[in-house]
Amino acid sequence: MLTKIPENLVEEQIILNEYGLGYYFGTKHGFEGEPSIMVKNIQGFFPPEMAVNYELAKILSDLGYKWFMAEDTCLPPSADNNKSIYTLKDLGINVVCRDSLLSNMLSFKRETNLNDILSIIYSKKIDNSSLVLSLDGEYFGHHYPDGIYLLDYFLGLLEGAGIFVSSVSDMVDERNHPPISEFRESSWGASKDDWSRGDIYPFWYDINNSIQLDMWKLQYLLISHIKYSSTVDNVSDMQNIPIWNISYNKDNNDELINNDIIKYINMHKFLNSDKFWWLSKKSLMGKNLYNPEIVREVMKYADIICTIDEDTSADAKYTKDVKVLIGEIIKELK
Repeated sequence: MLTKIPENLVEEQIILNEYGLGYYFGTKHGFEGEPSIMVKNIQGFFPPEMAVNYELAKILSDLGYKWFMAEDTCLPPSADNNKSIYTLKDLGINVVCRDSLLSNMLSFKRETNLNDILSIIYSKKIDNSSLVLSLDGEYFGHHYPDGIYLLDYFLGLLEGAGIFVSSVSDMVDERNHPPISEFRESSWGASKDDWSRGDIYPFWYDINNSIQLDMWKLQYLLISHIKYSSTVDNVSDMQNIPIWNISYNKDNNDELINNDIIKYINMHKFLNSDKFWWLSKKSLMGKNLYNPEIVREVMKYADIICTIDEDTSADAKYTKDVKVLIGEIIKELK
């Protein structure tokens, strides 16, 4: 979650995301044919777990983004909750608030009966209001094998009902939006009741969940000691490969650079939010959110980072502390 890591790692995560978008949807050469990743017209940002705060909004604004997605719990009490898009006054970036109820209903659909969703949409159509649906792309095929067919069916039903479907960027561009001067930290997992109790990350940070707290200690420890002996993004002949696939780096004969790349990629893989989610042991839609196998896989990233640091004369106390925490977390997994 980008709200829980330092600014330099936030920027690296965002740029890696752009790099991935460029690799799969852009071009792999520059204007003069040189190896390069190029992608254009990236305007919006979907933050992991929809975790947002003012600091993240500022980074996105500085990077040139026009809008980002958020839960309506980020809005101040003075905001008009009948709107979907607001403009942060001092930053100029737009906050797009999804319809949480409809988005979550669709996210957890596992059959094609859409009457419950459509009835809510039809009721909102009466006052000609707009609403935003936003959910993980992995729903359409990974979480639900028939998800892509449901999406096609859903869009057909909306068209038949005379409901116009637009991209978020087009909605942002088509008119001015009400300004807001306040902006509150939030995530998709926190209801308004959770937020009022200060529980912004209920699935990812539970003060009564000891193994989750140990995982946060491990993350903070790794973050506080991450260093590169060289600059990863200055490596020649690597400007358009999938840098996240470490097998592409095997031909690199410079051990320091190779170690840096391995640390860099494993660090960003380790920063995923799933390791907290699958330790929460909470229940959601009848499913127990506990999966030790996924957590064990994530621990391999931490172990790789620590092993490289041991081999490059890093602080002995730090590497020992990392290994102790890794051992304690794995021991707690059942």
